[in-house]
Amino acid sequence: MKISKFISLFFIIFNLFFLLSPLKSKELKFENLNKSNLDDLQTLTKIDLFKNEYSPNEINQIISDLYKSELIYNIEYNSDQNFHIFLVDESKIIDQIFFNGNIQLKDEDLINLIKTSENSLLDKNKSIKDLQIISNLYLNQGYEDVNISLSTESISDNRVNLIFNIYEGKTSNIVDINFLGNKFFSNRYLTNTIKSDSKKLFSFFH
Repeated sequence: MKISKFISLFFIIFNLFFLLSPLKSKELKFENLNKSNLDDLQTLTKIDLFKNEYSPNEINQIISDLYKSELIYNIEYNSDQNFHIFLVDESKIIDQIFFNGNIQLKDEDLINLIKTSENSLLDKNKSIKDLQIISNLYLNQGYEDVNISLSTESISDNRVNLIFNIYEGKTSNIVDINFLGNKFFSNRYLTNTIKSDSKKLFSFFH
């Protein structure tokens, strides 16, 4: 009986020690860095990147802070028994911008309207805005099924070509134009005034 009680007490003490002891510390490891170092990354977040123990909230904050920076295009997180691992995709310089699949809108029309420019950093926030700008242009032209995506072509370790891949789809037509409530002008006069005819495509550029 005494031996059994002693064994039970030992396991209780052991389990309490295990539960109350801190988890094994993990340092940070940043992979795929070419232009930046740990000191550079430290300027992008208030979380100390040189300590050896992090809470889940701190890890999430580091990911959020780095992703918001123009210097970081993308970041992926993983972990093992010893490290918190961050795979960093640094922003590269745009060499040239290309448009594939655009028939209705010319390259020069698009390049003058987007926010991204050649010989600048590839900025994910600008890229999102550019996709919306081009999409809105096609919607105004009556292309409701337009699909636009982005891809990059590596030129060197530090430079890429940015490619807008455009699927225009089918257009919507104006079947008829009706004016309601007009008492002074005929429908023919108003139609000629707005310079738009039935069964013609929307026109954005004049």
